[in-house]
Amino acid sequence: MSVKKYVKFLNLIPSRDFLTYRFPSPSIFGQISRKTWTLLGFLKDTLVSSKRRRGALIGTLKLKDTYDFSKCISLIVANGPSTQNINWDAVSRYQESGRLKLAVVNYFNQIVPSYIAPDFLVLSDPNTRPDNTIDTRNYKLWQRVMTNEVAHIVTPTHWHKTYPDGLRCDSQFCLHFDDRSLEGITNNINPRFPRGYSTLTSFKALAYMKYLGFSKIYICGFDNSQYKEVFVNHENQVIQRSSHAVENYTPDVNLTLSHGVRVEDYFFEIAYLNNNLRNCFSSFEIINLGKSSAFDVFPRPNFIVDEFARNLLCNV
Repeated sequence: MSVKKYVKFLNLIPSRDFLTYRFPSPSIFGQISRKTWTLLGFLKDTLVSSKRRRGALIGTLKLKDTYDFSKCISLIVANGPSTQNINWDAVSRYQESGRLKLAVVNYFNQIVPSYIAPDFLVLSDPNTRPDNTIDTRNYKLWQRVMTNEVAHIVTPTHWHKTYPDGLRCDSQFCLHFDDRSLEGITNNINPRFPRGYSTLTSFKALAYMKYLGFSKIYICGFDNSQYKEVFVNHENQVIQRSSHAVENYTPDVNLTLSHGVRVEDYFFEIAYLNNNLRNCFSSFEIINLGKSSAFDVFPRPNFIVDEFARNLLCNV
């Protein structure tokens, strides 16, 4: 079978991420099937994006060898409602003093004030690709990127060489990570190799910051609390309302019609993500600042002794 025919065959395979989050069959056959789909998806990604990945990790390798963040903390800001409690003036002061590096994910322009320039912007959602010019939110996001309002942009290796003309994209500014998935097969978090953790962009940001060598990481907006906005309608369909930091910019989603999701699938995903964090990241010093976060993997701050946490949040 030629490579093109093989890739065409692999395109018929359902999304491995979708299969990962379905309620698992307890049978041995069911478990083997899940691993098989993951491996086939990995082979597909390897074949399809092999050319674009060439040279994409050079900047990531250089950054690890060049920078020492062992005496500096990182704050990773995701898109959950908890980010509404961040004291951005304190973030700015810590940035200017060199004691904090700010990493943000996805539509940071809706969360981070214009007077703050993130040190790292991590993207992986297909909707945030630079060639998605139809989405107004994504267009505004890339306008801020184009005006050099971030120090580094971190994206999957298969986005390599797909950035818009005029973007300063040397190996130090445009960084990448291997986004091929071996989720459920390994626990790897090294961005140079296929990941063993969830496809969520916030998880990828966490892995990248650990790779850079930060001794302590604070996270906010890792809420995993959308279950509070879920209900089952009169036709027994699972409906999820949008719940984000700034605005509910997506309409209600009928998960049953769009993805065949059942109630057990939905709550299995919540449990899976929590367990995924525990297996891959729980051994590191990570502090969860999210007041409404449903993750219990990382400790919450002790505001009496933790100066950073006390200052980074409002109304402590």
